[in-house]
Amino acid sequence: MDAFIIKTIYPLLASGNSVVRVKYWWGHRLRERLTKGQMITDIKEKYATLRIYGYFDKEIDSIIELAEIECGNTCQQCGAKDNVQIIDKGWLYNLCEKCAG
Repeated sequence: MDAFIIKTIYPLLASGNSVVRVKYWWGHRLRERLTKGQMITDIKEKYATLRIYGYFDKEIDSIIELAEIECGNTCQQCGAKDNVQIIDKGWLYNLCEKCAG
């Protein structure tokens, strides 16, 4: 089946605009087959770092781990990589010296 068709039709099978909960048993099996059981369940920022939760194999898990580390070393304001610190202003932020001042 063409990947474009699958990407277009598959979200329509989801309940409540969620690809996590699929209405039809065959849709669930299709998702499992296409993704090999891997799935992102949540993406958020927590303690000034990127958090990605889900079910992954070791290769994808290591890529996500690197992305989380990279996010922790990047200024949220300007994208600088130098002298980034976690600043507590009632909420935690990753900021370089220039943006923190």
